[in-house]
Amino acid sequence: MQQAMKDLKLKKLAVIYPGEHPIKLSQEVTAVGLEAFLHS
Repeated sequence: MQQAMKDLKLKKLAVIYPGEHPIKLSQEVTAVGLEAFLHS
């Protein structure tokens, strides 16, 4: 993910997963639950 962020010049990245709670994977990467993503 870090290489993709660098190549795409992204400052932040959200990964969608089937869970419910957000999970901070790193300073710039957060896993976001599908339901929360759909309702944001």
